Amino acid sequence: MRAKLLGDLCPGLELVRQAARIGHAFGNQHVPVEVEDGEIRIPITTSPELAAGTVRALGLDGVEVSVGLVQLGKDQPIGAQAAHGHG
Repeated sequence: MRAKLLGDLCPGLELVRQAARIGHAFGNQHVPVEVEDGEIRIPITTSPELAAGTVRALGLDGVEVSVGLVQLGKDQPIGAQAAHGHG
């Protein structure tokens, strides 16, 4: 899934706030979240509808949500992220 943050509509701190909210929404799924070409790219672990609905439910102005095939893991192979616990 790609959530594109439109910088010209959401400049400065608003852009950071929106990116943080999207990251938080998917963070507990322990998936790699990547940023490339002005997009936040998140692998879908549920369904395209549920993932897109999660972003849309945040009510972020100026955010376009699309689902498509994109290459992930170009900078760091998927699965190479540091392990951590919640205890």
